[in-house]
Amino acid sequence: MKIIKFICLLILAITYSCSADNNGNNDYILWGDEPWFYGYTLYLRFQDASSNDLIKGIEYDGDKIRYGFATVNPDLYALKFVFPDGILTPWKPEPQPGVILAEHAPTLFLETEKDDYYFILRSSSVNWRDFGEERVYFPFSEKLTFELTCPYVFGDDAVHEIITYWKEGNVSTCSCLCYCIELEGKEYTQITHAQYDQSSVATIILDR
Repeated sequence: MKIIKFICLLILAITYSCSADNNGNNDYILWGDEPWFYGYTLYLRFQDASSNDLIKGIEYDGDKIRYGFATVNPDLYALKFVFPDGILTPWKPEPQPGVILAEHAPTLFLETEKDDYYFILRSSSVNWRDFGEERVYFPFSEKLTFELTCPYVFGDDAVHEIITYWKEGNVSTCSCLCYCIELEGKEYTQITHAQYDQSSVATIILDR
């Protein structure tokens, strides 16, 4: 089941990450010594001080959860990815002469694992792109901020900054590993990494 989930989410990540040049040609490498992109995947479980699940019961698109995951009703959240300057991403690409890079709005995914519910925050940044005969490399992003508004979980309409820190992971899966999360004055370092895709998993405790 976990392998099926990983394959489905990988297809979604590729869909959101791929970009085309002005001739409509995709030029990227998914496997090998030089991944075309860096993948950042974070599974977050939100609980209150009494360990109650704050995600459970949230509305999602579709009539049921398929393969253990779904997309959260877009009316219930706002999500933005904030990378440091100089990082090229499909969500906020830097303009390049003669090149058109697709821009997509982030999607908040929901996963269930038995009685546990997780938000899946999935993003990517570009490692390199070919511009004619020139290959341009872009820096790895150690820091990534997720700006999330979700009254169902947080109990308010405020924008909550989830600041995450990463290191490069397995080249074959284009995955990065999160090693620290900061949210509202709290630091979380108890983060596990799934063996099958190196996604990062953590539990966030809110003062509710």
